[in-house]
Amino acid sequence: MATCNHNNIDCGCKDKYLTTPPPCPTPEDCPEAQPCSEVFDSGCILYTGTNLLCNQDVVIETNFTVEESLAAIVSYFCSAIGAIPSTVVDAGDGITVTSNTVGTVTTYTVSSDLRKFTKEFLSILDGDIVTVLATELQACGMLSDSCGVDGTEPSDFTYSIFYLAETEWISLSQETPIKARVNATTGDISFILDTAPVDETRVRVTIIG
Repeated sequence: MATCNHNNIDCGCKDKYLTTPPPCPTPEDCPEAQPCSEVFDSGCILYTGTNLLCNQDVVIETNFTVEESLAAIVSYFCSAIGAIPSTVVDAGDGITVTSNTVGTVTTYTVSSDLRKFTKEFLSILDGDIVTVLATELQACGMLSDSCGVDGTEPSDFTYSIFYLAETEWISLSQETPIKARVNATTGDISFILDTAPVDETRVRVTIIG
């Protein structure tokens, strides 16, 4: 039996909590029944526990009223939501932004029409020439017409070339300039690997466009 920190002394209610009586009968002319027998003003109820924290931030302090506590919770989380970084994505450069509005809610779908094509071969990197055929790129959905100028002559693309040295892929395009040539008629792309020779190894050419 609890003794309220006093030996052999009851707490005053024979160690039982007080019960709330049922609500008073609601008059017949009231549109809704009142389920509570008592209603307390939120500014008159105190929180007497220890400070409540979110991480290291004190959100509710000891002796805050219920009214103050609710206001502190709303303020804290609304401020936190406002501090979340956001990035605006604009259409262009291979990015498409599609909006869809239902009622008052608008959602955005971000998609990209960029494609990545990779070709791998063996080489000693001593003046070797590797050619990526336009038909290979077209099969990957690349080299489509561009906006602004006639896109029938493919000339714009981004590429990277790596070779395998034991267990590491090393960038050739960063080590030394690579000569890239585009056939304006066929769209074939040729790379001249005129670098220091190595033992035959795997080489990868990646084209994005």
